[in-house]
Amino acid sequence: MKIHDVAVCVHDLAKAEAFYKGVLRLPEERRWFSEDGSLRSIWLRIDGCLLMIEPAALFDAGFQMSFIASY
Repeated sequence: MKIHDVAVCVHDLAKAEAFYKGVLRLPEERRWFSEDGSLRSIWLRIDGCLLMIEPAALFDAGFQMSFIASY
């Protein structure tokens, strides 16, 4: 089985970005922005898998996420 993507919920996107990109050297795949222009999500690549860094505030506001395994 191959994992396609994993979402990580964080309280500070900037600190998470510094760790995953700076320390672990994961390349950035894409950035998502909210309608107001604020950063909503950062997607990084780990071999064939996407690591999606999402702010905890999305989940506090009732954002729902689906979990799907594809292989």
